[in-house]
Amino acid sequence: MKPILAALILTVTLSPRVEAQDIRSKVGPTPTNSINNIIDPDKSVYGMQWGAGEDEFIGIFGPPTGYIRISPSETAMIYGKDHAFIFAASKLSGVRITGSLLDQALSKPMVTRTPFDGIRWQLQNGIRVQMNLADVKKIVGSSLRTEYGSIHNQYFNSDKARIDLNFAHHSGEGEKDEAYRLHGVYIRLGAPASEQTPMAPTRPLQSGIPEATQPCTEEVAKWWEEVRTALKDVVDAARRGDRRAPAAKEKYSRLLREGEAKSYRIPFEDRPFIILYFARPAYTEQARRNKTSGTVRVRFELRSDGAIGAGMTIINGLADGLDDEAIRAMNQTIFLPSVKDGKFVTTWTTAEADFNLR
Repeated sequence: MKPILAALILTVTLSPRVEAQDIRSKVGPTPTNSINNIIDPDKSVYGMQWGAGEDEFIGIFGPPTGYIRISPSETAMIYGKDHAFIFAASKLSGVRITGSLLDQALSKPMVTRTPFDGIRWQLQNGIRVQMNLADVKKIVGSSLRTEYGSIHNQYFNSDKARIDLNFAHHSGEGEKDEAYRLHGVYIRLGAPASEQTPMAPTRPLQSGIPEATQPCTEEVAKWWEEVRTALKDVVDAARRGDRRAPAAKEKYSRLLREGEAKSYRIPFEDRPFIILYFARPAYTEQARRNKTSGTVRVRFELRSDGAIGAGMTIINGLADGLDDEAIRAMNQTIFLPSVKDGKFVTTWTTAEADFNLR
């Protein structure tokens, strides 16, 4: 009766701070127009080229139903209940389409008219909404991979994007691939395939903490061994549920800050972040009573000092306290930050927590 926590996926690196803006003038009723229903993951969505600006998008499709800031560098324009267009640094960089973007209590009373209402979207390669998994496999072939160990979540990579596909099971049709119908898609432009490999959640996700492989001074070598030891102590304490884990984590963060203050160059090659521990979220009693299940998707910051950023954004949420449980678990993530140009850097990632009663 325990939930399963899904893997981390790196999506966007942190860009320079962007000040909040008043977006109310961009939100309003949207005219309905006949539009192209084709999505080309490498070029465009509904005929709008990737890289288009927000004002250009609004000029074609009208103002959005809602407008949210996901991170300092990323925003989303919501059209109706099921379309979100993602903008990184004010440039169109992704799209999320699903049955209900918002919590049901919020989306139920929404009465909107947008150009995308009821659209039968289709990918350039022929994959289309409500297609069954067997037919999707015929199109994508061996490039289709299962995400998070769940047949409901599949993905593949194009030349320039990652395409996540979400399937719903029609129980009356058995357990074969034909019983799973495509209902949602999430396309993110420019997500490197090397940073998209799913990782198992409830154990250390990478056993090896990198050793120094680049030439460095004796001082840097000694510092790095202290970092490795401190990080191992943090992971071991977290796995044991040791109450001394917070103190161990603070020591680890202090060592990373010390290296930054002294301008130490990281003594190994640049690489994405490494997740070493991912906590398991708890299923709340209220969720059990109401048989609430599904996926919570959260976007958060992996800071260069090894700490989790204070601001977390629920992209897809659930009721009955499951959002809070997902956030609580993700705040316990232990990781080695991304390395770029010999320095630890802050990055943003998205994680999903699957809550399923078994």
